[in-house]
Amino acid sequence: MNVTQDDMLRVEYGHLIGDLKIGDRAYVHPVNFCSKNDQLFLMKNRPTRQKYGYTITMSFEVVPNNMVSITLETDYKKSLDEVSYVIPSYNHANITNNIYPI
Repeated sequence: MNVTQDDMLRVEYGHLIGDLKIGDRAYVHPVNFCSKNDQLFLMKNRPTRQKYGYTITMSFEVVPNNMVSITLETDYKKSLDEVSYVIPSYNHANITNNIYPI
């Protein structure tokens, strides 16, 4: 049986970020971001996630031109001080055809 890594992730987690179409919205974990040349990207081959209510949560919407729009949400006002935690700067992109620019 020939099964790709993406197919295995779909079995384990459900939808991958890259499965979503224009207008679809989902939650995403901060480790699903990467950077390249000081630009931020969202990796398509990572799973979506459920809303996490204890800290800042990020949702994204797929928009035209192979891009996404990111929204930060929180149920706790004091979590807004943690915005720097949400956007990682340590994960560098090396696959250019499998990412969404932000």
